[in-house]
Amino acid sequence: MKKNNALTIGQLSKLSNTHIKAIRYYEKIGIFPPSYIDPSNSYRYYSNSHIIYLQLIKLCITYGISLKSFNQYWADADKIDLEAIINKAKAHILEKKKQLLADEHFLEGLTSELEFSQNLHTKINSETLANPTHEDFLLLPFEGDIFSYHYYEAFYKALDIIDAHQTTYFNKVGCFYTKQQGVLKQFLALKIQAHTPNTSCLDILHISHQPELIKHIQPEQVANELNKLAHEDYQCLILETYESPYNVRKPHLALRLLLT
Repeated sequence: MKKNNALTIGQLSKLSNTHIKAIRYYEKIGIFPPSYIDPSNSYRYYSNSHIIYLQLIKLCITYGISLKSFNQYWADADKIDLEAIINKAKAHILEKKKQLLADEHFLEGLTSELEFSQNLHTKINSETLANPTHEDFLLLPFEGDIFSYHYYEAFYKALDIIDAHQTTYFNKVGCFYTKQQGVLKQFLALKIQAHTPNTSCLDILHISHQPELIKHIQPEQVANELNKLAHEDYQCLILETYESPYNVRKPHLALRLLLT
């Protein structure tokens, strides 16, 4: 390559919007050799194709591809397998898209929860609502208080079960209480995607278009609220809920009494 037709490192830096130190670092780790090195002064010179290659390197950095892995794509000192790098970058972008969609879904769900919780918090009395959606909760036997150490211990074990059964947890957790014929049972309850072959063996609470009596309570009110129901059979969910601003010391819970 003729020097007078090449780009200096300064020109390459300006055209590619890449710091000179970064270009030198890429050469140092063996992934960005110049087109020509002047033997008289060791000045580096580059072709226009180096601009595209720099863009590819920066894109790979953005999507978490290790620069050290680039060495495997060099067939020799002068040839690089661009197709392999492009395919690797595409695979990382696809995974990033999936994660972005999952994150967006999480934020939309949390926003809906905030709106519902804020509306409920403004009510002086409990409100009877017909649940407009279908919800499924994984139930696991549990004895203890919400927000206790054993509660969180059971919660993380439940996440392992959800992962093992290849289903989705929908960021809603609490306890389910059921009293039938005078016998009270308590469960940890996590909202999941339940209508899959992998979840058929799990204990699932299905709630579909069922009227509920809903109100906010404080954690220290759980026992008192359950005592109010002690004279009859009932099914009741008490779930963690979210508001803005969120009181980390005294968070509200949503008590959902399922009506028949």
